[in-house]
Amino acid sequence: MERKSDPLPISTAGSRGKGPKRDEQYRLMWNELEALVRAHASNSSGHTRVLDCLLACRSSRLPEDDERRKGKRRKEEREERANREVEAEAER
Repeated sequence: MERKSDPLPISTAGSRGKGPKRDEQYRLMWNELEALVRAHASNSSGHTRVLDCLLACRSSRLPEDDERRKGKRRKEEREERANREVEAEAER
């Protein structure tokens, strides 16, 4: 779901307006999952391995995520440059 950029199926009953952003939903989900696994990591070696795997997954980034961030940064840089050019033209 995260790779496809689908929002998490969270109940919105009783809430007003828009819910949390998709990135925020996933951040909360990963934090909750880590807390749950951490609480049971001392129960068995299997739980410890699951925790190690979870932490490894959270610490590594997917290459497509980095490319998406680079693209967003480039777009913002182009917009800033265009804004500076417009301001320079207005000053003349």
